[in-house]
Amino acid sequence: MKKVRWGLFLFWLALTVFLCLQDGKTSGEFSTFIANIIGIEDHILRKFAHFFVHFILAYLAYQAIAASVKSKRLAVLCSILLSLIFAVVDETFQTVAIERSAEIRDALINISGVTAGTFIGVLTFKKSS
Repeated sequence: MKKVRWGLFLFWLALTVFLCLQDGKTSGEFSTFIANIIGIEDHILRKFAHFFVHFILAYLAYQAIAASVKSKRLAVLCSILLSLIFAVVDETFQTVAIERSAEIRDALINISGVTAGTFIGVLTFKKSS
């Protein structure tokens, strides 16, 4: 089960890197397409996506790390640090992507996703044998 948890985390990390490295046009077209399907405004979807992506990342990080270490505190600390570092890296990548920009507001949304994802990860974690 530990390998599955790490596999899910690494898959989500790779997907997140792929999405954050898209140019502005591609990213905008994709989010507009999804927003039209579900019937919400594009900018609301984009902000929710920042939260959701980092929520899932932190949740999966906690699940993988907690399955690998004995200390719950260490698992929380490592998953938060790893996820926060990536949240900052995500926004930094966007400063070099064509037609993309980094925003403090998005970084704060990323951080709130990390916090919530870790919290839910702690509440739902069950160590398997």
